[in-house]
Amino acid sequence: MANEKMYLAQNEAGEEFGPADQDTLIRWAQEGKINAFGKVRPTLLPKWEQAVNLPFLRPLLIDQVEQKLREQHDSLLIRLKKRITMCAEDVVSTNALVKIKLETFANASLTHRFLAGLMDAGVILAGAILIYLFFALLFYLGLVGPEKVFYFGFIVFWLWLLLYFVLSIAMHVQTLGQRFWGIFLIRLDGRPFWMGRAFFFTLFLIPFGWLTILTGMFKDSNRGLPEKISYTRMAKMKLLSKKPR
Repeated sequence: MANEKMYLAQNEAGEEFGPADQDTLIRWAQEGKINAFGKVRPTLLPKWEQAVNLPFLRPLLIDQVEQKLREQHDSLLIRLKKRITMCAEDVVSTNALVKIKLETFANASLTHRFLAGLMDAGVILAGAILIYLFFALLFYLGLVGPEKVFYFGFIVFWLWLLLYFVLSIAMHVQTLGQRFWGIFLIRLDGRPFWMGRAFFFTLFLIPFGWLTILTGMFKDSNRGLPEKISYTRMAKMKLLSKKPR
């Protein structure tokens, strides 16, 4: 059409393309000929603007802007600072066009947390019984003396307790009890767990986890002391339906 608006495009290297209509610009964006940081202007106007600012190109190019913001945010110094302080921001990064914010999951209810804790206690108890029977057998067979059987059993029990929580959280972000009740642990920055953070969380969960029930009754927050110290929180899973095609 003779009256159709025409554009000139320029990539980051300064190469200029066009004139081209809207459909051609869309095709160039899909092919990677121009990206979010290239420039576009109508042929009748002298002012250039970033390609991602054009409404018909934004859905195709917005991911490139987000990716660049994440790369800037994940610089070595920032990652080192977050590792040292175990701190995370609610908003990862922002500019005039894009604001990258973590997806919000509802906090796990106290009831689900309590029931998950009971189930995990049952798993721990079952493991403790097996450890007891194993060392009772060693004692019966005379392989371990009475002065050592208690200490060995005590050490193995605590190793079992720590490994159950640390490995479950680090590998699956939830224990068996939490999985059954549809809750899981997440970092405040939404990134994967490492063994160190899972161990740090478990270290405070064992002596102070029960306080979460008490604090939740008096405060409008379900985050317990272990979560506050490790900058995590217990969240409720979302059920997502598939969109019809």
